[in-house]
Amino acid sequence: MSRARLGAALALGGLLAAGCFSADDGPSAERPAPPVPPRLEPLTVPDWPPLGPRARVDARCSDDVGVRRIAAHFGYSAVVVGQGTELAASFTGAELGEGQGLLRVVCCDVSEACAERRITGLLVDLTPPEIEAERLVASPLGDGFEGDVAVWVRDAWVLGSVELSFAGTTLRHELPKVYPSTLGTDWDVSRVTFPAKELPRGSGKAVVTARDAAGNATTRELDLRIDGAPPVVAIVSPAPDAVVSGSSFVVKLTASDADNPTPPRINLWIGGARVAELEGPRAEIAVDTATLSPGPTEVRAVARDDAGNESVAARVVVNVE
Repeated sequence: MSRARLGAALALGGLLAAGCFSADDGPSAERPAPPVPPRLEPLTVPDWPPLGPRARVDARCSDDVGVRRIAAHFGYSAVVVGQGTELAASFTGAELGEGQGLLRVVCCDVSEACAERRITGLLVDLTPPEIEAERLVASPLGDGFEGDVAVWVRDAWVLGSVELSFAGTTLRHELPKVYPSTLGTDWDVSRVTFPAKELPRGSGKAVVTARDAAGNATTRELDLRIDGAPPVVAIVSPAPDAVVSGSSFVVKLTASDADNPTPPRINLWIGGARVAELEGPRAEIAVDTATLSPGPTEVRAVARDDAGNESVAARVVVNVE
Protein backbone atom coordinates (compact mmCIF):
# COMPACT_ATOMS: atom_id res chain seq x y z
CA MET A 1 0.00 0.00 0.00
CA SER A 2 1.29 3.44 -0.84
CA ARG A 3 2.05 5.92 1.88
CA ALA A 4 -0.90 8.13 0.72
CA ARG A 5 -3.44 5.32 0.86
CA LEU A 6 -2.15 4.18 4.23
CA GLY A 7 -2.61 7.69 5.61
CA ALA A 8 -6.22 7.90 4.33
CA ALA A 9 -7.12 4.57 5.88
CA LEU A 10 -5.68 5.58 9.23
CA ALA A 11 -7.60 8.86 9.14
CA LEU A 12 -10.93 7.11 8.38
CA GLY A 13 -10.33 4.65 11.18
CA GLY A 14 -9.75 7.48 13.58
CA LEU A 15 -13.01 9.20 12.58
CA LEU A 16 -15.03 6.02 13.05
CA ALA A 17 -13.42 5.42 16.42
CA ALA A 18 -14.32 8.92 17.48
CA GLY A 19 -17.96 8.43 16.54
CA CYS A 20 -18.02 11.09 13.87
CA PHE A 21 -19.89 8.76 11.46
CA SER A 22 -22.59 6.18 12.03
CA ALA A 23 -23.69 3.22 10.01
CA ASP A 24 -27.32 4.56 10.22
CA ASP A 25 -26.54 7.95 8.73
CA GLY A 26 -27.72 8.64 5.20
CA PRO A 27 -30.88 7.52 3.34
CA SER A 28 -31.48 4.49 5.59
CA ALA A 29 -31.53 6.48 8.86
CA GLU A 30 -34.37 5.76 11.38
CA ARG A 31 -37.40 8.08 10.89
CA PRO A 32 -39.11 9.89 13.80
CA ALA A 33 -41.87 7.92 15.57
CA PRO A 34 -45.43 8.89 14.49
CA PRO A 35 -47.29 11.21 16.86
CA VAL A 36 -49.29 9.57 19.64
CA PRO A 37 -53.06 10.07 19.06
CA PRO A 38 -55.22 11.55 21.79
CA ARG A 39 -57.22 9.40 24.22
CA LEU A 40 -60.91 9.31 23.26
CA GLU A 41 -63.10 7.68 25.89
CA PRO A 42 -65.67 5.05 24.79
CA LEU A 43 -69.06 6.42 23.74
CA THR A 44 -72.12 5.45 25.77
CA VAL A 45 -75.44 5.42 23.92
CA PRO A 46 -78.28 3.25 25.30
CA ASP A 47 -79.99 0.84 22.94
CA TRP A 48 -83.39 2.22 24.03
CA PRO A 49 -84.97 4.68 23.47
CA PRO A 50 -83.90 6.17 20.13
CA LEU A 51 -82.28 9.59 20.25
CA GLY A 52 -84.68 12.50 19.98
CA PRO A 53 -83.93 16.15 19.17
CA ARG A 54 -82.68 16.97 22.67
CA ALA A 55 -81.02 13.66 23.55
CA ARG A 56 -77.23 13.84 23.63
CA VAL A 57 -74.17 11.83 22.74
CA ASP A 58 -71.32 12.79 25.09
CA ALA A 59 -67.63 12.54 24.17
CA ARG A 60 -64.51 13.24 26.21
CA CYS A 61 -60.94 13.41 24.89
CA SER A 62 -57.53 14.12 26.44
CA ASP A 63 -53.99 14.58 25.12
CA ASP A 64 -50.63 15.37 26.71
CA VAL A 65 -49.90 18.09 24.15
CA GLY A 66 -53.33 19.56 23.52
CA VAL A 67 -56.75 18.68 22.10
CA ARG A 68 -57.87 20.74 19.13
CA ARG A 69 -61.35 19.44 18.25
CA ILE A 70 -63.97 16.71 18.57
CA ALA A 71 -66.21 16.07 15.57
CA ALA A 72 -69.33 13.88 15.17
CA HIS A 73 -70.34 12.54 11.76
CA PHE A 74 -73.84 11.11 11.19
CA GLY A 75 -76.59 12.64 9.07
CA TYR A 76 -74.84 15.96 9.65
CA SER A 77 -71.34 16.78 10.87
CA ALA A 78 -70.85 18.81 14.03
CA VAL A 79 -67.57 20.06 15.51
CA VAL A 80 -66.59 21.33 18.96
CA VAL A 81 -63.25 23.20 19.10
CA GLY A 82 -61.22 23.64 22.28
CA GLN A 83 -57.86 24.28 23.87
CA GLY A 84 -55.99 22.49 26.59
CA THR A 85 -55.23 18.89 27.36
CA GLU A 86 -58.88 17.85 27.83
CA LEU A 87 -62.03 18.54 25.85
CA ALA A 88 -65.64 17.39 26.40
CA ALA A 89 -68.37 17.68 23.79
CA SER A 90 -72.09 16.90 23.62
CA PHE A 91 -73.95 16.43 20.36
CA THR A 92 -77.76 16.58 20.34
CA GLY A 93 -79.96 14.52 18.09
CA ALA A 94 -80.91 17.71 16.25
CA GLU A 95 -77.22 18.37 15.54
CA LEU A 96 -76.61 14.82 14.34
CA GLY A 97 -79.62 14.71 11.99
CA GLU A 98 -82.33 12.10 11.50
CA GLY A 99 -81.59 8.59 10.31
CA GLN A 100 -80.26 5.17 11.18
CA GLY A 101 -76.69 4.10 10.62
CA LEU A 102 -73.07 4.65 11.66
CA LEU A 103 -72.01 7.40 14.07
CA ARG A 104 -68.32 8.39 13.96
CA VAL A 105 -66.78 10.58 16.66
CA VAL A 106 -63.23 11.79 15.94
CA CYS A 107 -60.88 13.63 18.30
CA CYS A 108 -57.74 15.34 16.96
CA ASP A 109 -54.85 16.97 18.84
CA VAL A 110 -52.80 20.02 17.87
CA SER A 111 -50.46 17.85 15.79
CA GLU A 112 -53.45 16.47 13.85
CA ALA A 113 -53.08 13.01 15.31
CA CYS A 114 -56.63 11.63 15.67
CA ALA A 115 -58.53 8.94 17.53
CA GLU A 116 -61.96 7.62 16.52
CA ARG A 117 -64.91 5.84 18.13
CA ARG A 118 -67.88 4.33 16.28
CA ILE A 119 -71.43 3.29 17.08
CA THR A 120 -73.25 1.17 14.50
CA GLY A 121 -77.02 1.10 14.05
CA LEU A 122 -77.66 4.39 15.83
CA LEU A 123 -81.22 5.69 15.42
CA VAL A 124 -82.01 9.42 15.60
CA ASP A 125 -85.72 10.31 15.29
CA LEU A 126 -86.63 13.96 14.83
CA THR A 127 -90.08 13.66 13.20
CA PRO A 128 -93.30 13.51 15.29
CA PRO A 129 -95.94 10.80 14.66
CA GLU A 130 -99.24 11.27 12.83
CA ILE A 131 -102.82 10.83 14.13
CA GLU A 132 -105.86 9.80 12.11
CA ALA A 133 -109.35 9.57 13.62
CA GLU A 134 -111.31 6.36 13.06
CA ARG A 135 -114.19 6.08 15.54
CA LEU A 136 -115.16 9.14 17.56
CA VAL A 137 -118.71 8.14 18.50
CA ALA A 138 -119.02 5.28 20.96
CA SER A 139 -121.37 3.86 23.55
CA PRO A 140 -120.31 3.34 27.18
CA LEU A 141 -122.80 0.46 27.20
CA GLY A 142 -121.27 -1.35 24.23
CA ASP A 143 -118.62 -4.03 24.00
CA GLY A 144 -115.81 -4.39 21.50
CA PHE A 145 -116.08 -2.17 18.47
CA GLU A 146 -119.25 -0.43 19.67
CA GLY A 147 -117.74 0.45 23.03
CA ASP A 148 -114.40 1.83 21.86
CA VAL A 149 -113.07 5.18 20.71
CA ALA A 150 -110.40 4.45 18.09
CA VAL A 151 -107.61 6.34 16.36
CA TRP A 152 -104.78 5.31 14.05
CA VAL A 153 -101.24 6.47 14.85
CA ARG A 154 -98.14 6.07 12.71
CA ASP A 155 -94.48 7.02 12.98
CA ALA A 156 -91.58 6.80 10.57
CA TRP A 157 -89.57 4.90 13.21
CA VAL A 158 -91.04 3.72 16.54
CA LEU A 159 -94.30 4.65 18.29
CA GLY A 160 -94.32 5.34 22.02
CA SER A 161 -97.69 6.26 23.57
CA VAL A 162 -101.11 7.82 22.92
CA GLU A 163 -103.15 9.96 25.33
CA LEU A 164 -106.79 10.96 25.08
CA SER A 165 -108.19 13.73 27.29
CA PHE A 166 -111.93 14.44 27.36
CA ALA A 167 -114.04 16.42 29.83
CA GLY A 168 -111.45 16.21 32.59
CA THR A 169 -110.59 12.53 32.11
CA THR A 170 -107.30 11.35 30.58
CA LEU A 171 -106.66 7.83 29.31
CA ARG A 172 -103.21 6.65 28.24
CA HIS A 173 -102.11 3.78 26.05
CA GLU A 174 -98.47 2.63 26.12
CA LEU A 175 -97.12 0.85 23.06
CA PRO A 176 -94.49 -1.91 23.37
CA LYS A 177 -90.96 -0.67 24.05
CA VAL A 178 -89.41 -2.67 21.22
CA TYR A 179 -88.14 -1.93 17.75
CA PRO A 180 -90.67 -3.13 15.15
CA SER A 181 -89.69 -5.58 12.44
CA THR A 182 -90.41 -2.84 9.89
CA LEU A 183 -87.75 -0.51 11.35
CA GLY A 184 -85.97 1.35 8.58
CA THR A 185 -88.18 -0.11 5.82
CA ASP A 186 -91.75 0.97 6.65
CA TRP A 187 -93.71 3.06 9.14
CA ASP A 188 -94.71 1.80 12.57
CA VAL A 189 -98.55 1.80 12.49
CA SER A 190 -101.03 0.96 15.24
CA ARG A 191 -104.78 1.17 15.87
CA VAL A 192 -105.27 2.44 19.42
CA THR A 193 -108.59 2.13 21.28
CA PHE A 194 -109.95 3.69 24.46
CA PRO A 195 -113.00 2.21 26.28
CA ALA A 196 -115.95 4.60 26.15
CA LYS A 197 -117.18 3.34 29.54
CA GLU A 198 -114.15 5.04 31.14
CA LEU A 199 -115.00 8.45 29.63
CA PRO A 200 -117.70 10.96 30.66
CA ARG A 201 -120.88 10.97 28.60
CA GLY A 202 -121.50 13.92 26.33
CA SER A 203 -120.12 15.70 23.29
CA GLY A 204 -117.14 17.99 22.99
CA LYS A 205 -113.51 18.36 22.04
CA ALA A 206 -111.08 15.58 22.87
CA VAL A 207 -107.33 16.21 22.84
CA VAL A 208 -105.30 13.31 21.46
CA THR A 209 -101.51 13.35 21.87
CA ALA A 210 -99.30 10.77 20.17
CA ARG A 211 -95.63 10.43 21.11
CA ASP A 212 -92.97 8.34 19.47
CA ALA A 213 -90.31 6.45 21.38
CA ALA A 214 -87.85 9.34 20.96
CA GLY A 215 -90.26 11.82 22.60
CA ASN A 216 -91.48 13.68 19.52
CA ALA A 217 -95.18 14.57 19.98
CA THR A 218 -98.21 15.49 17.87
CA THR A 219 -101.48 16.81 19.34
CA ARG A 220 -104.89 16.99 17.64
CA GLU A 221 -108.29 18.21 18.78
CA LEU A 222 -111.09 15.89 17.68
CA ASP A 223 -114.89 16.06 18.06
CA LEU A 224 -115.88 13.21 20.38
CA ARG A 225 -119.29 11.97 21.50
CA ILE A 226 -119.87 9.37 24.20
CA ASP A 227 -123.52 8.41 23.78
CA GLY A 228 -125.20 6.08 26.25
CA ALA A 229 -128.82 6.99 25.46
CA PRO A 230 -130.67 4.47 23.26
CA PRO A 231 -133.09 5.67 20.57
CA VAL A 232 -136.86 5.10 20.61
CA VAL A 233 -138.78 3.36 17.84
CA ALA A 234 -142.51 3.05 17.12
CA ILE A 235 -144.65 1.18 14.58
CA VAL A 236 -147.19 3.68 13.25
CA SER A 237 -148.98 1.14 11.07
CA PRO A 238 -150.31 -1.47 10.84
CA ALA A 239 -152.16 -1.36 14.12
CA PRO A 240 -152.10 -4.29 16.51
CA ASP A 241 -154.35 -7.17 15.42
CA ALA A 242 -154.94 -5.53 12.04
CA VAL A 243 -156.05 -7.83 9.24
CA VAL A 244 -153.87 -7.52 6.16
CA SER A 245 -154.83 -8.92 2.79
CA GLY A 246 -154.09 -8.46 -0.85
CA SER A 247 -150.67 -8.60 -2.45
CA SER A 248 -148.94 -6.33 0.09
CA PHE A 249 -149.35 -4.11 3.11
CA VAL A 250 -147.41 -1.00 4.22
CA VAL A 251 -145.40 -0.74 7.40
CA LYS A 252 -144.77 2.80 8.67
CA LEU A 253 -142.14 3.50 11.33
CA THR A 254 -140.67 6.37 13.33
CA ALA A 255 -137.45 6.56 15.35
CA SER A 256 -135.96 9.33 17.45
CA ASP A 257 -132.85 9.97 19.52
CA ALA A 258 -132.84 13.13 21.64
CA ASP A 259 -129.07 12.99 22.32
CA ASN A 260 -127.98 12.26 18.79
CA PRO A 261 -127.94 14.64 15.81
CA THR A 262 -127.80 11.71 13.40
CA PRO A 263 -131.14 9.94 12.78
CA PRO A 264 -131.15 6.31 13.89
CA ARG A 265 -131.47 3.42 11.49
CA ILE A 266 -134.39 1.02 11.80
CA ASN A 267 -134.17 -2.75 11.41
CA LEU A 268 -137.46 -4.42 10.50
CA TRP A 269 -138.43 -8.06 11.01
CA ILE A 270 -141.59 -9.67 9.64
CA GLY A 271 -142.53 -13.11 10.93
CA GLY A 272 -139.06 -13.56 12.47
CA ALA A 273 -137.14 -12.74 9.28
CA ARG A 274 -135.17 -9.51 8.91
CA VAL A 275 -136.48 -7.84 5.79
CA ALA A 276 -134.99 -4.34 5.73
CA GLU A 277 -132.75 -1.70 7.28
CA LEU A 278 -134.32 1.71 6.87
CA GLU A 279 -133.22 5.31 7.44
CA GLY A 280 -134.98 7.19 10.26
CA PRO A 281 -136.48 9.23 11.63
CA ARG A 282 -139.49 8.18 9.47
CA ALA A 283 -139.65 5.24 7.11
CA GLU A 284 -142.15 3.05 5.32
CA ILE A 285 -141.97 -0.10 3.26
CA ALA A 286 -144.44 -2.32 1.37
CA VAL A 287 -144.34 -5.96 2.47
CA ASP A 288 -145.20 -8.71 0.00
CA THR A 289 -147.85 -10.89 1.63
CA ALA A 290 -147.08 -13.74 -0.75
CA THR A 291 -143.96 -14.44 1.32
CA LEU A 292 -145.99 -14.81 4.53
CA SER A 293 -148.01 -17.70 5.88
CA PRO A 294 -151.69 -17.03 6.65
CA GLY A 295 -152.50 -16.30 10.26
CA PRO A 296 -150.88 -14.24 13.05
CA THR A 297 -147.57 -12.62 12.04
CA GLU A 298 -145.30 -10.48 14.18
CA VAL A 299 -143.99 -7.13 12.92
CA ARG A 300 -140.94 -6.05 14.97
CA ALA A 301 -138.72 -2.98 14.71
CA VAL A 302 -135.48 -2.00 16.49
CA ALA A 303 -133.73 1.37 16.10
CA ARG A 304 -129.96 1.68 16.35
CA ASP A 305 -127.91 4.88 16.63
CA ASP A 306 -124.42 5.51 15.29
CA ALA A 307 -122.89 4.86 18.71
CA GLY A 308 -124.28 1.32 18.66
CA ASN A 309 -127.11 1.81 21.19
CA GLU A 310 -130.27 -0.13 20.38
CA SER A 311 -133.84 0.73 21.28
CA VAL A 312 -136.35 -1.47 22.98
CA ALA A 313 -138.11 -3.41 20.23
CA ALA A 314 -141.53 -2.27 19.06
CA ARG A 315 -143.89 -5.12 18.20
CA VAL A 316 -147.36 -5.62 16.72
CA VAL A 317 -149.08 -8.79 15.59
CA VAL A 318 -151.19 -8.73 12.41
CA ASN A 319 -153.39 -11.35 10.82
CA VAL A 320 -152.48 -12.27 7.29
CA GLU A 321 -155.35 -13.50 5.11
